[in-house]
Amino acid sequence: MSDVPESHGARQHRADFDTDDASRADNVFVSGRVTDSATGAGISSALVSIADGPNAHLTAMTDASGNYRFSGLQESGFTVNASAVVTRLNPQV
Repeated sequence: MSDVPESHGARQHRADFDTDDASRADNVFVSGRVTDSATGAGISSALVSIADGPNAHLTAMTDASGNYRFSGLQESGFTVNASAVVTRLNPQV
């Protein structure tokens, strides 16, 4: 299993790549968690997409904890991107 950390401003993305059964290409999956790099909190409803290769048409939304999973992927190299709007409210004193 390989870990691919990426940092994008206030968001951090970490993806894990593995196969459920190396003999079956349809069991290739990518899973990860999108987090706020300032707080470490999971970012819900972030859009996660595969940017290239034969899986490029796939997108997913993160759950309430910032987790996502793509399964049934064609085995190949690819890039995973995540985007989200994060709003921080600063209370007035």
